[in-house]
Amino acid sequence: MAWWIDSGPTRHVCNKKRFFKTMKVVDEDTILYMGNSTTVLVKEIGNVELKFTSRKIVTLTNVFYIVC
Repeated sequence: MAWWIDSGPTRHVCNKKRFFKTMKVVDEDTILYMGNSTTVLVKEIGNVELKFTSRKIVTLTNVFYIVC
């Protein structure tokens, strides 16, 4: 598994459903426009908890779930 790091993202995006703590379905036509002029369909939106080896947990909210 790989993570893309962006220090100033407009949206957080994840394509692994197992990382989501909560999810809800979004409108059928919700599209994410990326910097390289491509688009991807957003399937769901939810919260992702990142657990670090330091035992700290960071919760990302309103994360887009996409299928690549």
